[in-house]
Amino acid sequence: MSQYKEQDNRKDVLGRKIWDKEFYRGHKKLGNYAAQSTSPYSNNSRKNLAEIQSNLKIREESLDLDRDIGKVHIITNITRKQESVGFWCKVCEYSSHDSHSWVAHLNSEKHNRMLGMTMIVEKKSLESVKSKLNNLILQKKELKQKQNDNNIQVDEQDEMEKLGFPPNFYST
Repeated sequence: MSQYKEQDNRKDVLGRKIWDKEFYRGHKKLGNYAAQSTSPYSNNSRKNLAEIQSNLKIREESLDLDRDIGKVHIITNITRKQESVGFWCKVCEYSSHDSHSWVAHLNSEKHNRMLGMTMIVEKKSLESVKSKLNNLILQKKELKQKQNDNNIQVDEQDEMEKLGFPPNFYST
C-alpha cells in the first residue's frame, strides 16, 4: 500500500502527477493494481458480489408492479427505507419510487451481477428453438384436450341430472 502513496507524491513543476509507466506495467502483470480498483464491482465495494455462476436467464417471477395501487402508506421520520413508498431491492439495497426506474434497475448490470449472472445471453441453435416451439404446441394441444374432456364430462353429468339421476351418479 505504501508503494501507491509514494507513487501519488511524484509531481512535475506544474503540480501534475508524473506517471511511472514501468510501475503500472509491473502491477498490471501481477494483477495488484486491479485489486485496488474503485469500481462498483470490486471487493472494496459495500457488498461483495455473488460468484458468477451462469449466463443471463429469463425472469421467472412476476414483477407485480401494481401491488401497491390504491394502498395508503403513512411515512414518518423513523420509517425504514425498506418500508417506504416504492420498490425495494433486498439484493442491492436500492429503493425506487417509480416502476420505470425499478424495471431499469432489475435489468441493470449491477443487479444481475449481484445475483451471480453475467450479461451474456446464451446463444440458441435452430434445433433448440424448433424443439421448444414443438413442446409449446404440444402443451397447448394437451391443454385443449383436457378442457374438451372436462366439457364432455360436464355435459354428460348435466344430461344424467336431466334424466333424473342424482349428481355424480355416473362418474368416470
